[in-house]
Parts: sequence; structure tokens; C-alpha cells
Amino acid sequence: MPSAAEDAAALLKAFKGLGTNESVVTSILTHRTPQQIEEIKHAFHAQTGKDLEKEVESELSGGYLAVIKGILKGPIRYDAYVLQEAIYGLGTNEHALVEILVGRTNDEIDAIEKAYEAQPVIGSKKPHQSLAKDIAEDTSGDFKVLLLSLLEHRAKGAGGASVEADAEELFKAGEGKIGTNEQKFIEIFTKRSYAHLKEVFHHYENHHKHHSIVQVIDSEFSGSLKYGLKAIAQFVLNPAGFYAELFKQWYQRRVRGVNCDFFTNSCFSSHLLSFDHGQHNAVLYFHSCEM
Repeated sequence: MPSAAEDAAALLKAFKGLGTNESVVTSILTHRTPQQIEEIKHAFHAQTGKDLEKEVESELSGGYLAVIKGILKGPIRYDAYVLQEAIYGLGTNEHALVEILVGRTNDEIDAIEKAYEAQPVIGSKKPHQSLAKDIAEDTSGDFKVLLLSLLEHRAKGAGGASVEADAEELFKAGEGKIGTNEQKFIEIFTKRSYAHLKEVFHHYENHHKHHSIVQVIDSEFSGSLKYGLKAIAQFVLNPAGFYAELFKQWYQRRVRGVNCDFFTNSCFSSHLLSFDHGQHNAVLYFHSCEM
């Protein structure tokens, strides 16, 4: 394994000349741990006096740049960065907010909130107010309640409730009544552990009309709240499938020529960027789609 100084020198060479040797960038940055990435960034600054994160912004573009920026920032800082872009960009990107917050552990949420407040507001040097306050000011209704609830700690297990009781509560709040009790769905979806929710969803399907929880959400909800609850359910039932679906949606948007920079950001955020093989596969997939 090359030293951080050798990696930094190789990256500098890759940036020189006409165009950037992206294969070198990929081979280095997708095969290093987060700690090694930090060492490379320090070595690059020592050799050039330049910030590696800013350097790649001038050398790369598109989805490939988004992935490399994510790797350099690290999972937590990148999540905070995407949340800021989703809130302070042109219009609120509600899907990106959901895709970042769903699936995070209690410790990750705490770290993301701290990283969010540590970065300056876009176009200003002043610090952020809390992530919760920014979300509260930028969203509304039950969707706002859902997002703010995702920022709070989940129970380690069932939160005092049984699988059967939660499944029954969801039925009574949705298919078992006229109208929908949105608050009950939000409470159960955001306060129970993911392992507990998976059991609840399976129990629901086996005991209530044989409808999957995703089918229930499709029939009972609409708009951003539907997207948020459905994302939680899909992540709980199949985390890999959840991210695979994001890939699929991203690719379909790219084929249609839709600008999807925000979507790109959230696709390649914390959970993908925190695994070495995930980094490598993400970059290769992205690059092949852009060719």
C-alpha cells in the first residue's frame, strides 16, 4: 500500500496536463479507508498548499465529482453537506432530506447534526442554526413532523410495545378505519428500532388482509409524507434493495436527461460511502453510466 504522500503525489500528477486521469483518482480514493483519506488530504496540502476537496471541484464534474466529493468529505460531513444543499438550494429537495435521514443510527444522527451546525450557511460565513430549526422552517405539516421525528433517538428495541400491538395499531390507524391517523404511523415508524419494525411489517402482512406495509402506504398516503414513510418501510424490509431502487431511479432520470445532482448526492451518501467496496462499485457504476 502506497503512503499518503505517494498517493497525494499520484493525485497531483493525475490532475496535471490536458484533462484529469480519472482512473488514477478512482483507483486511489476508492481503495482507502476514511482515516487514510484524511492522511492523503493532509499530505496533498503539505505538498501543494492546496485543499484537495477544492482541487477536485476544479478538475472533475457531474455525478463523478459528487461521488469523489462524498468520499473526501467522509460520510457524516457529506450527509450534512447534502442536507444543507437540500434546504438552502432552489426550493426544498424533500426527497433528499428523506434519503439522508432514513436508515441512520442514533449516533449518526447526533454526528450529522453537529457537522451541519459546524458548516457555514451557503453564501455566508455565519454558522447554521440547528438542523431541526432549519427543517422546521423549510417544511410543513405531517411531513415536517416525520422529519423532526427522524432526528430524535429511536428506541433500542420495541420501545415498550409488542410486535402484535404495533401491527394492530397500524391497522386501526389505516385500513381499519375511515380516514388515516397519520400521527400513529409517524410515531411507530420513527420511534421503534428497525429490527422491531421489520417484525411488525411481516406480522401486519400475515394477519391483515395480506397487504404489505408498502401497499398500505400507497393506498393511505400521498405526497411527501407517503414518500418518507415508504422509504422507511423499504429500508427496513430490504436496505440493499432500497439503495438499488435509488440507483434505478437515478439512472432513469439520467436517461431522460433530467438534472439530478441532488439525487446524485443523496444516492451516494453515508451508507454507501462508508464501505470500501460500496465506494468502488458506486464510482464504477456512476462512471460507466456517464460514459
